[in-house]
Formats: sequence, structure tokens, C-alpha cells
Amino acid sequence: MVPGVVYGGSKDNEFVSVDWRIIAKEYQRGGFSNRVVELTTDGKAQRVLPRAVQLDPVSDKPVHVDFQRLAAGEKIRVSVPVHFEGELASPGLKRGGVLNVVRHTVEV
Repeated sequence: MVPGVVYGGSKDNEFVSVDWRIIAKEYQRGGFSNRVVELTTDGKAQRVLPRAVQLDPVSDKPVHVDFQRLAAGEKIRVSVPVHFEGELASPGLKRGGVLNVVRHTVEV
């Protein structure tokens, strides 16, 4: 089990334990910190957003995870990855132009 903490909202911090295999699988899938997860603690389901995963430097297994509680009406910040479509169809790139990507994520 991986220890973790759920913080945010108007409630106190809550300490949880999560199966490390689930965390490792979701973390390797990509976009882990941008997906809303339903976490059940003490029989109560709550929506959370994974914020940080600490990995063991040798085995790359997760050793700690942080979740931010999502409360109704509360504003949060999320980094959204940017993907470009139609690069090959672009007339400018076909003529030798270069697409210069300055930001790979946008904070919303």
C-alpha cells in the first residue's frame, strides 16, 4: 500500500492508503494529474484530483501520493496538455516552415 493525503475543500486533511499497483498503472498511462478520480474513504466516495506522486529512485514504484479534494463551487488550476493537429496538412510547413512549440501545457 502507498500512503497518501487528501487535502483541500473545507475539510481537514485526510490520510489514505492506496494499492501501489493501481497508482503505478494510472501514473504510467499519462495525464494522471488531469483526471478526476473517485476515492472511497470510510464508506464515503469523494471526487479528487491527483496532484503529486513520489517515486522510489531505484525501483520507480510509487511511495507517496497527494490528492486534492474537489468541492462544489471551488476554483482549481489544472495544466492541460496541448496537442497540435493538421501539422502535415499545413501549407506553411509543407513549404519548409517550422512549428515552434513554446508551451506544451496550458494552465486553466
